[in-house]
Amino acid sequence: MNRLCVGIDPGGTLIKVGLVEDGQVTNRAVLTSESAAGLAPKLPALRELVDRLVSGRTVDSIGMAMPGIVDRRTRRVTAINAKWSDATELDLQAWASACWGVPLVLENDAVAALAGEWRFGAGAGADGVVMMTLGTGIGVAAVVDGRLLRGSHGQAAIGDTDDPGRCFAVEAGSGERVVVPPGWAHATISADSSAPLTFGAWCVRDYGVDYAGVRAHGGLAWFPVLSDRDGAGHEMLWRPNPAYPTTRELDIRPARDYPELGLQSGVPIYRQYLADPERMNWVPRPDQMSWTGFVP
Repeated sequence: MNRLCVGIDPGGTLIKVGLVEDGQVTNRAVLTSESAAGLAPKLPALRELVDRLVSGRTVDSIGMAMPGIVDRRTRRVTAINAKWSDATELDLQAWASACWGVPLVLENDAVAALAGEWRFGAGAGADGVVMMTLGTGIGVAAVVDGRLLRGSHGQAAIGDTDDPGRCFAVEAGSGERVVVPPGWAHATISADSSAPLTFGAWCVRDYGVDYAGVRAHGGLAWFPVLSDRDGAGHEMLWRPNPAYPTTRELDIRPARDYPELGLQSGVPIYRQYLADPERMNWVPRPDQMSWTGFVP
């Protein structure tokens, strides 16, 4: 009996849906995207389209190729350009499970395109393949030495990453803490050029950041500039990085206590961990909690 798989490609102009049986596309259809309005308003119509294509048959799996950075472990979109800007807030795995009772395979669109071409198309059997996708955006993915590159944080594929996402500058003083979610690019900067900066960091490298995209843009989305307007050379100003075509507003805020993470004010974080390791489990296992909408 043939397995019935559904592939969904939410592009910037059209949402493409295809049915795949034994490696062959047996049916397909499209929806207009209207991507600027977000993906959530399109999900009901997308479900109706899939149901119409499968005609009452049992769906065995659902795959979705998103034009952004995808965390395959949590099956969530972690960063995306202006189109489908709400995708980072959506639990698409829960949506697929509720609609068809099957798990969702979520992948970057360039990587998904290359995976198909490598297995069934012109790249079949090759140890080295490069794919460039040209649509509303541009994406690039590669197979090197017979291995499809994804990167430890889903950023080996290049495409639709000129939008840096939400941008924050947290002004922290002595003894204060700043929590940075997994996958967020960040830097620590001293606002006093005359004094050395000392700080401690507690992190797990498995959930760090691949800075290839940052280096490609010559730095983060905003540059800190020390000004002498206060007469002491301690005033921090911020300038947008012109290498990013899309400039997000910089949210400048003071450090906070993070009560939602169970942190106690005024108590060193390592002491809190020794007193109750389970309460601090979000540090070694950040994938076990949702960071959607988190504010540092």
